[in-house]
Amino acid sequence: MVAATAADYLRKANAALQANRLEEAATAFRRVIMRQRDHPDALFGLSFVLLQLRRPAEALATLKELTTLYPRAGAGWRLLAVALASSGERGAAVDHAHERAIACSAPNDPSPHTNYGTSLLLRGDTDRAAESFRRALAIDPNDSVAAQNLANALSEEGKVAEAIELRRRAGALVPDDPKIGSKLLLDLHYLPDLPAEQIFDEHVRWVSRHADPGRWPPPAYRNARDPARRLRVGYVSPDFRRHPVLSFIQNVLTGHDRAQFEVFAYSNTAAPDQITAKLRDGGVVDVWRDIAFLSDDAASKLIQDDQIDVLVDLAGHTGENRATLFARAPAPAQFTYLGYPDTTGVRAIQFRLTDQIADPPGTSEPLATEMLIRLPDCFLCYRPDDDAPAPLPETPAVANGFITFGSFNNFAKVTDSMLALWGSILRDTPGSRIVFKAKSFASEVARQRVLSAFAKFDVAEDRVSMHSWVTYDQRHAIVAGVDIALDTFPYNGTTTTCEILWLGVPCITLAGQTHVTRVSASILRAIGHPELITSTPDQYRLLAIDLARDIDRLNAYRSQINQHMADSPLVDAPRFVRNLENVYRVAWETWCKSSA
Repeated sequence: MVAATAADYLRKANAALQANRLEEAATAFRRVIMRQRDHPDALFGLSFVLLQLRRPAEALATLKELTTLYPRAGAGWRLLAVALASSGERGAAVDHAHERAIACSAPNDPSPHTNYGTSLLLRGDTDRAAESFRRALAIDPNDSVAAQNLANALSEEGKVAEAIELRRRAGALVPDDPKIGSKLLLDLHYLPDLPAEQIFDEHVRWVSRHADPGRWPPPAYRNARDPARRLRVGYVSPDFRRHPVLSFIQNVLTGHDRAQFEVFAYSNTAAPDQITAKLRDGGVVDVWRDIAFLSDDAASKLIQDDQIDVLVDLAGHTGENRATLFARAPAPAQFTYLGYPDTTGVRAIQFRLTDQIADPPGTSEPLATEMLIRLPDCFLCYRPDDDAPAPLPETPAVANGFITFGSFNNFAKVTDSMLALWGSILRDTPGSRIVFKAKSFASEVARQRVLSAFAKFDVAEDRVSMHSWVTYDQRHAIVAGVDIALDTFPYNGTTTTCEILWLGVPCITLAGQTHVTRVSASILRAIGHPELITSTPDQYRLLAIDLARDIDRLNAYRSQINQHMADSPLVDAPRFVRNLENVYRVAWETWCKSSA
């Protein structure tokens, strides 16, 4: 019998990799290396497979050997950069790997520039990231990945209109990619003057291209049509990790009546963390399914095989969503909830959960393909951070001698009109200061955008503080050091608004006519503070100025808001979950009747 050669095992490894049999591929690549220690394809292939298996430490050892043996191989340096980032490296070592990849690649290859830009963007260095993406586009103007990532960088710097144009350009280059269109839909909500009807039309166009129900045969459900039986409810999310969504969904997952509901989590989390492990292994859900690397068809089959009765989308058109999975209707009753402030447009999703403040009856129905189900209280169920400090005993202005305003939202939400409004508030509140906290402030472009806007109102730079990456405790200290928080418009805060209020800081919001502009209004009304809701920019400005002059009222807020919130429906998880379960049960009963 002839012994297998390195070439034999390499063929086996590549075949296994092609079939996504990763452990088998890793074993075969190792057998190649046993026979030829310096085999470049085997070293690269093993490293790639180990990264797919989420074993970056093992991949690093192999890649360091590969790049030592073949220092001019650009592909090895590219993969080394990925492995370093996956291992938690964020600094010089990653930069060096990317720089070597660029130096060792063909000058007409845009991909190493795109890869480097993506790495920089993940670290919040949007300025250098944008430069890298522009270099890639200079080499290949049709590089859709570079165009899309440049749009991401510009959006984080608050240049949303430019980002949208790039997304349209990327979408034209790759018209069959639904993710590009989803990011465009999300960005549209940051624009202050875009009519809601136009945003709705864009959703309809996205569905016609990517999620038309006629593309797939009607599913043959095997669910027992018993309206009173225990139901299987599944939650689909890319954000079962350290993410704001967890502040609102964790108490729902743990709070379900297990006698009536069996809870499944379908995790589309591509980069799991310790929170993911706790959710998966800590008894939070009854059944955990990882679908991050499953196709829509495979995930749909899995959900149907699990005989899920109620399936809940938690992402909408946010990053790494599975809207096209829901278009296949893998469950009889489908909801969208929480992660996205608008309709999905997906007609296979029958229901969207909201409330009468976020979506006043009669206003949003023409702008949604789903039936709007208004929960009795707020549509949110907030879980305060276990480690959040108690509110300060008095407003910071007492000790400081001046008022401090604050904004802590995603900087993409900070429009030029909001900066102008805040500039006028600072101008008319002598001695006041403003504090920002957003990862975008690692960018000098973002910082200059703020300072230039405020200079038009004679607000000096020393009155403006901007923080990017800070520790958990530093973030709380920054928020607690603010007297008055200023919400964004049109895209309100959600988690940020709740975190601010929990620390006893009043948050002024401007409420519009659509859900995205009314989330903070829903939160404030739920905790009993509707007086902080305004309906025009002038009301917003005057309330901020008047409140800044009333130290007694600010001190009262410090002592009251946290307790009012603790006593409110916003954090009453048992009440919220019972209301939610009633909605699920009615939807299930309706399906049973219609399908009998």
